[in-house]
Formats: sequence, C-alpha cells, structure tokens
Amino acid sequence: MKKSFFVLFILFAFTCATAQTIQKGYVKTKGRLDKNGQLIPGTRLSGASIMLLNGHSTVSDADGNFSLTLPDKKFYLNNVLKQGFVLTDPEVLKKEYTYSANPLVITMETPEKKLQDQIETQRKIESTLRKQLRQREEELDSLLKINKLTEDEYYQKIQQLYDDKSNEKLVKEMSRRYAEMDFDMIDSFQLQLCFFIMNGELTKADSLINSKGDILADIATLNALRIANEKELGKLDKRKQALDSSILYEQWQQQHLAQLCTDKIETFRKMNQTDSVAYYLATRATIDNANVTWQLEAAQYLDQQLSDYPKALVYYRRALKQLEATYGKNHPDTQAVARRIKEIDK
Repeated sequence: MKKSFFVLFILFAFTCATAQTIQKGYVKTKGRLDKNGQLIPGTRLSGASIMLLNGHSTVSDADGNFSLTLPDKKFYLNNVLKQGFVLTDPEVLKKEYTYSANPLVITMETPEKKLQDQIETQRKIESTLRKQLRQREEELDSLLKINKLTEDEYYQKIQQLYDDKSNEKLVKEMSRRYAEMDFDMIDSFQLQLCFFIMNGELTKADSLINSKGDILADIATLNALRIANEKELGKLDKRKQALDSSILYEQWQQQHLAQLCTDKIETFRKMNQTDSVAYYLATRATIDNANVTWQLEAAQYLDQQLSDYPKALVYYRRALKQLEATYGKNHPDTQAVARRIKEIDK
C-alpha cells in the first residue's frame, strides 16, 4: 500500500461529526367544544417563530410544522411569536422539555379569542358555582329547621359558603385552566367529562368518573404495586452496584493489559523484532474489538511491515465495521479502509 494512504488516513482518522437532535412539532389554534360537546378541531398556523433558549430558532411552514435543532436532549422555549397571536398557555415558556419522537404541539390564539374563551368559561363556572351554593344553602336551611344546627353554626357555615375571596380564587383558577385547555389534545373520556363540568352537569360528571371503577380500590392496588416496585428497586439497586463494580474492574483490567501490550510493542520495536511487534499489536487489538485505533494499528503493521495480507484483513474488517457503525459508509475514513480492503482482496 502506498505511504500516502496512511498519511491521509492519519490526518483524517476518527473525525467526529457533530450529532444533531431534531425535535419536530407544529403550531395550531386550540381545539374547542361546541354547545353539544362535540370537538371543533384547531387549525395549523404558518409563520410562527419558535425560539429555543440559548439555541436554534425556526419558523413554522405553510402547514404549521417546524423542526428545531436541539443543543441537548432537554431544552426550554425562549419565545413563540406570530403577529396577531399569543400563546394560550404562557407557562410553556417555563417548562423543561425533553426530546421526543412525538411532535411538540404549541397552541396560540388571537388575544380577542383568548379573552372570549376566558370570559365564556368564567361565566359557565360562576353559574355552576351559584347553583351549588344555592343547593348547599337549602341543605343548611333544612338542617336548621330540624335543629341539626344551631343558629350560630348555621350563620358560620353560611359565611364560609359565601366567602367571596375563596370562591373568587376557585373560579379564577378553574376558568384559566379550562380556557387554556386544547381539547384536540385530550381523549374522548376527558372531553365528555370537561363538557359536563363546564356546563354544570356535575351528577353526570360524577357518574362518568364512577364508570372507570372504584377509585379507592384502585388506589389501594396502586399502593400495593408501589410497595412491591420499591422492594424490587432495592434489589435492582444492589445488583446494579455489583455490576458497576465489576464493570469498573473489567475496564481497569483492559487498560492495564493494553498498557502492558503497548510496553511490549515499544520494547520489540527498539529491538527491531517485527514478528513480536506484530504479535502484541494483534494481542492488544483482541482486548477490545471495538477500539478502531488498535485494529488499524495492527492491520497497518501486518500490511506494511510483514505483507501478511490475510491477517491484516482481519483487523481492517473489524475497523471497517466500527467505522460504519459510528460514522456511516460515506465518511472519508470508512471509505479509505473499504478501499484498502478491496485492494488486498484483488
């Protein structure tokens, strides 16, 4: 093999291409429920600018789709902008996201539509709350009449019942949550449940929840499962500690034996004992078949110094396999090794 091959190979060997993680997603308006509880899907939004915190930015295409180049598996959104639109949930800019093969969905609305949703939702919840307060007041009236409550107890409970600050906080929080909800993103069960709650059909909502089974029994099952899992995690942790210790010892042994082989190689090089150099180069290569450097050094020596082409091919092919897995078939280093293998095989 020509000397220039090896000079070129050394200059370009093991060039690492920067790995990039691409998060796909789309921007849309929120899905809504009509007066009959049927879903009205949102529409995709083009021309929205999506910016990562300390990272890449992009713009949604005609179908609302976008691709973000992530600097890490975990990321934050710095901002999402589109003229005439705002985020339905500003909290998306505070959340930590993790790369997913599932699309990242960002929901936006016009300020007018967002305010309309907020007001309509608040009206519905306030109406439901008023009904519940009247119903509870009637129950307290009945208890007072049959002397189950004293007058002092009655008025205390009435005062608690109409605690404006408490009710105002409840209405505000529920209104915000339901107004920001994108109904495209929830299943049919939750759609129906939200419709019942927002429209004050609480008996139907409770019945629907009960159709999923006995919550208390399911909680007991969950707790039992959690205890069993914790026990298994304890056993797994002990096994992992033992495995980690064994792996560390294996790595130390590998490095130690590789260094001894390297020392042998250098010693026999100075003594000009080429067969012994080749032997320990090959021995070191077998210590870690995935170490491309060791495979190539053994292959190169057998190829150039001893012209032992059959043995050289063994190590070239090991190196080629690792290069293809790491960099792909089109990488210059991969192609250089593949060419040399073809030359020897001729």
